[in-house]
Amino acid sequence: MVVHQTDRSSKDGNHSAANFLDLERDIRSFQSVAGYREDAFSLRGTSGELARVDGVQVTPAFFEVFGVKAEIGRAFDAAVARENPGQLLVLSDGLWRRMFGADPTVIGRQVSVSGAPFTIVAVMPPSFGWPGNPDVWVNTKLGVPSSPIQNDSDMVTNRGLGYFDAIARVRPGVTRGALDAELAGEARRLRELAPDNNQGLGYRAVPARESLVGDVRTGLLMLLGAVAFVLIIAAVNVANLLLARASARQREFVVRAAIGAGWGRLARQVVVESQVLALLGGGLGVALAVAGTRLISRVAPLGLPRSSEVGVDRTVLLFALGLSMLTGLVFGLSPALSAGRANLAEALRSGARSGVHERAGKLRSVLVTAEVALAVVVLVGAGLLGSSLLRLERVDPGFDATGVTAIDVPLGGSRYHDGAAQERFYGQLRTALVAAHPRWTVSLGFPLPFAGSSGSSATTSLEPETNQNRERLSALIGLVSEDYFKTLRISLQAGREVGDQDRADGSKVAIVNVAFAKRWWPGRGAVGQVFNAGMGGRITVIGVVADTRSRRLEQAPEPMVYLCPIASWRCPTSRCWCARRRGRATSCCTFARR
Repeated sequence: MVVHQTDRSSKDGNHSAANFLDLERDIRSFQSVAGYREDAFSLRGTSGELARVDGVQVTPAFFEVFGVKAEIGRAFDAAVARENPGQLLVLSDGLWRRMFGADPTVIGRQVSVSGAPFTIVAVMPPSFGWPGNPDVWVNTKLGVPSSPIQNDSDMVTNRGLGYFDAIARVRPGVTRGALDAELAGEARRLRELAPDNNQGLGYRAVPARESLVGDVRTGLLMLLGAVAFVLIIAAVNVANLLLARASARQREFVVRAAIGAGWGRLARQVVVESQVLALLGGGLGVALAVAGTRLISRVAPLGLPRSSEVGVDRTVLLFALGLSMLTGLVFGLSPALSAGRANLAEALRSGARSGVHERAGKLRSVLVTAEVALAVVVLVGAGLLGSSLLRLERVDPGFDATGVTAIDVPLGGSRYHDGAAQERFYGQLRTALVAAHPRWTVSLGFPLPFAGSSGSSATTSLEPETNQNRERLSALIGLVSEDYFKTLRISLQAGREVGDQDRADGSKVAIVNVAFAKRWWPGRGAVGQVFNAGMGGRITVIGVVADTRSRRLEQAPEPMVYLCPIASWRCPTSRCWCARRRGRATSCCTFARR
């Protein structure tokens, strides 16, 4: 089960460190619980080459939750973590083959990961890839993943910053009702323990399969229904053609029947003919499916779960064979019935012309009516789908991407291991781009809109009078530099953007969107207000910008906090400023508008 931390504004929030540790200790319905956070690392192998890899920071119980054994070595658990005081690394099968040449002696070898020494302890089988088929898994020594944003508080005791996910294995025999009741009790205890940070806190457990595919299942079922309708229409059409052909051959069948051919033999002949046509059509369909799935894997949209696994395997082939035979049998019976039940006397009467039998004519009328009805249903569905697509295309995302180039700039290794070195590099990069292209506006930002990633934080007010109910709200977090809103043409509604004065005095300031301002300070001005984003220190609002739809067009704008300048929120390592591509982590994005 994937376990989400919830509140009034979010049903799939991330966990804070202290709340997770309490959850891990208190929930007896869980056999094991693990926290994880997707990340990006620079990996230097034994031969000295440096590669950027997608990975996951995981707590020691991570592999226990899934119950998957390593292909080579032993994936770390709590016992292995205690026996090895150093940092431990687990490789994916793909990275093991790609970077280490499938060398079985790699276990126990020490490599450099983002400038720190790690020991390889295991290689996972090709079938395992949670979450999002990463290249590596690294253990955490604090019991929780490291924070993606540098802050002033002790993460182990922090209940305000939610930044990682959790997954758990439920004990055998525990019912869903008992689990939900225990989670509700834990949430109630944490609300009483820390009302400032946990007001409105709740927990929601979702089966891992449901969490993986999300609402894609509904769309795939609708697509399956549409395909079934198209199949039925095609089969009915072919059955109608076979029926017409059988009617034209009525005299032939009658003559054969008159000289001793039984109805069953005539019916078998027609069914066999329809089966041959169905199998040929099924074979052609499989060939098109093979070509289509290869195309899908190349052009799959962001967020489509398990798109790399889409393909034609033995199950698909058996299904296609069985469906083709069933289709040929069912829709070949109608001409078989017509062929076997002809009126011998009428058909053999001198001068009689072969034509459509009255019974066959009625059956053909029924088939045509069914075909038209199904076609109308499919056309109506296609029209509704097209209308929804047109409405989505007219939705204003809140920013203008025309003429904007987004560049991922990965940093890694010991040279850019700390946040200060990163800040200097990105500052020099931005200065160089502006100098080389004076007419451009250049900025730095995380996350990239619609890239499938965003920071999530529980935010609480420092001023009791502005939040009398002490309500806990969630908001997405972005890190931005000067000219970010100008570059993406996100309109400023009130206040000002970040400037040089903010960088000079090192103050922690933020710009919030309209949704955050309305939720937090309804009917009041947000500029000048002070709040706490769960990372220590007072944060002052200097501006309010328009809402943007950063994750899905059909999803209403969510409360958003843009922390700036970046120098005040630099990350401890280069793997912190990251956006995601196809569900994987990459590095900080530079935006440029011509």
